[in-house]
Amino acid sequence: MESYEKIKLEPLSDSVFSYIFADKDLTVSMQELIDSVLTDAGDPLIGKVKSVQAQYSVQKRMVSTHGGRLDARVEAADGTLFDIEVQIYLEPSMNDRSWFYGSALMSEEFREGQPYHELPRVRVINLLDFVLREEHPDLLQPIGLLYRKKPATATDAFRIYNIELPKFRDTNPTLESVKDDPLLRWLYLLDVGYKNDHELEVLSNMTEGMRAFAKRYKVSLNDPDLRRMYDYEMSAKREQASRDYNSEMRGEKRGEARAYEKVVRSALSKNLPQDVIYALVDAPREEVDAIIAKIRAED
Repeated sequence: MESYEKIKLEPLSDSVFSYIFADKDLTVSMQELIDSVLTDAGDPLIGKVKSVQAQYSVQKRMVSTHGGRLDARVEAADGTLFDIEVQIYLEPSMNDRSWFYGSALMSEEFREGQPYHELPRVRVINLLDFVLREEHPDLLQPIGLLYRKKPATATDAFRIYNIELPKFRDTNPTLESVKDDPLLRWLYLLDVGYKNDHELEVLSNMTEGMRAFAKRYKVSLNDPDLRRMYDYEMSAKREQASRDYNSEMRGEKRGEARAYEKVVRSALSKNLPQDVIYALVDAPREEVDAIIAKIRAED
């Protein structure tokens, strides 16, 4: 069988990120990644990660309401819930989207009869391949709900952590410069270190989580189905990114729907499996199903 070992896949693409973290042995890697973010933000650590669900669709309360699909839903042993999002193209409304996803996840887990002080704690971590705040120098920017006068935390129930990868790259990171910082180590592995076999090996020997990640990443390189999904995703995402951004700037949500339909139509013409189409389109499964049904009815 042909080996793809020399052809690297970007870990921060949707398909590869989901493939890697769908493995139950990667909970230790996810725990390390999350703890590195919380440590840098000065927030308490979560302890053990209980479960990771890749490509998780948030339940809709009503048929007509907007749904959402999380890149990864993570549950910690202390009950804290995380939405881990990887965004490789500009999303100007990323903070609004994060508030929506986080509140939907919170609502989904909040049971009837529970008092409000028992709201599940929700954290959204965004790995962004663009800059939201040009004026701010920090690559990690925590967001919380604060009182506006004499700023103080209003609630600990919900927080967002934006990590802007371009600012990380601007530091010209090297393996030597990141080795003693947990967050920078993980960003280096996800964004740079995977490209070099020697550096990947060095990183994998640093922690248990990085070792598990590197092992799973090497497996991903020889999965032909993932390769096919990845190749299509990267070309489709670039086209979709431009269309989504332009439509949002003009306030035209119809542009988003047309973009999704074009991706689905192209995928169907290539006879891609339905689970692959779900991974390619950044929309809830029921919306993708409706698009598929519409296209098949037209044909």
